[in-house]
Amino acid sequence: MTMHTTLLRRRRDGGQALVLMALALVGLLAMAGLIIDGGNAWSQQRLTQNGTDAASEAGAVVLAQVLVESRAGITPKTDTDVHDAVATSATHNGIAVPHAYYTDYQGNLLTSDGVVTSDPASAAKVGVVGTIPPKAQGVRALGQKSFRTYLAGVVGINSFAAGASATTVAGGLTGATPGTVLPVTFPVVVDTCDRTNSLQPGSLDWPIVSPPETTILSNESIVPLCQNGPGAVGWLDFGCGTLSYQISHPCNIAFNIPTWIQTTPGNLNNVDSDMNAYDGQKIMLPLFDGTCKTAPPGTLLGDCPIGQQGVGDNTYYHIPYFVGFLLDHAYIQGNNHPECGGNGSTGCLKGWFVQLVRQGPVGQGAGTNLAGAIGIQLIK
Repeated sequence: MTMHTTLLRRRRDGGQALVLMALALVGLLAMAGLIIDGGNAWSQQRLTQNGTDAASEAGAVVLAQVLVESRAGITPKTDTDVHDAVATSATHNGIAVPHAYYTDYQGNLLTSDGVVTSDPASAAKVGVVGTIPPKAQGVRALGQKSFRTYLAGVVGINSFAAGASATTVAGGLTGATPGTVLPVTFPVVVDTCDRTNSLQPGSLDWPIVSPPETTILSNESIVPLCQNGPGAVGWLDFGCGTLSYQISHPCNIAFNIPTWIQTTPGNLNNVDSDMNAYDGQKIMLPLFDGTCKTAPPGTLLGDCPIGQQGVGDNTYYHIPYFVGFLLDHAYIQGNNHPECGGNGSTGCLKGWFVQLVRQGPVGQGAGTNLAGAIGIQLIK
């Protein structure tokens, strides 16, 4: 073998190695892109769903106002108002809602004549139909969001798109029987303090019962009071005195749900006896599904400014609905009291969930003869 032949082989082998290294680098970048861009896609999908929920709720709020204005003899808002509310909410949350439709109180699409249809092509579009259809009590929003990739462009994928659907209905609140509203809130879905389980009113673990026949120890619910984290209970400021006074002397204020309510820096060492004055009574407790460090400009969950989600010194809790709770006993400063079942909780509320009062559930019916409170409910 001549020296010339040896040099040619070495050059050829070196060129092959460079090709293999380049291919390997592309593969590594593709894998990294899958991880990074896949995680971002999941996050963007969640943001798109939240924004679509908010847009649907915004449209339904206008329909709720239509119901109120109709029975009050005021010229009601129009299809344009519904469209503007949906569009404004979508823009605020950084998504597009190219299509929104009117529905009945069960979320079924309606034609412009108020007839139920399963065909989107014949359904009445918000902002297009011109007049709010008869029997319209809801808005179905279809949201979209496009976003660029970080590394997937190496394999020719430069952007992704997320899509979501949400339906919110408006109508008369049903099943909203009275009860004393106390300034304590806990999450819609509660994580136990040791993070081993998640619980929700109306679930198998925390059933809705009908007292007094079925309020027994086997179906009693124990709501943990955690020092921090998702299971933590928030103490709200209804604006009528100290925390102790607000519990012992309920403010009797009106609530428009969904809403935001600020926390109170009350002294928890002094509220055990105030809470337990309600032993054996039904109390109403607001549930929250989000928190904000600053005062949001609106009442929807998506109205918390970007970057302000979370807790701070003056946290605001977003209240989408209430629960009726038959209080057995409260252990506010229980120090992992054995009655509270462990889980690292500092205390708990023991009792039975006897009622869910969401932004409804809303019932059928519209017009001037609709009596009682009116609200909205995100149904799907």
